[in-house]
Amino acid sequence: MFCALAVSQKGATLNNTYRQLMSTFAEVRATIDSLPEEDRLGILTHLPHTLPDPPLGASDEEVLQREADMDSGQVTPISHEEFVAHVRSESK
Repeated sequence: MFCALAVSQKGATLNNTYRQLMSTFAEVRATIDSLPEEDRLGILTHLPHTLPDPPLGASDEEVLQREADMDSGQVTPISHEEFVAHVRSESK
């Protein structure tokens, strides 16, 4: 019973946090929507600079996992030419 109550209270706290965040998001969005176009464009220009750069490629962990998958025989490697041919056939 105590465990179920703790989970229930934790779920309620998460639910309240989610509602607060969504309320805040809705308020921010409404405020932005009410701004003049020039200010909205300024925000649009600013926001991408606040985000982290996307990864340039697969992470080291992903590379190691893919190598392990190939080494174990779980997946079969294909050549670049096979990959390109497959992509071209799928896009038709």
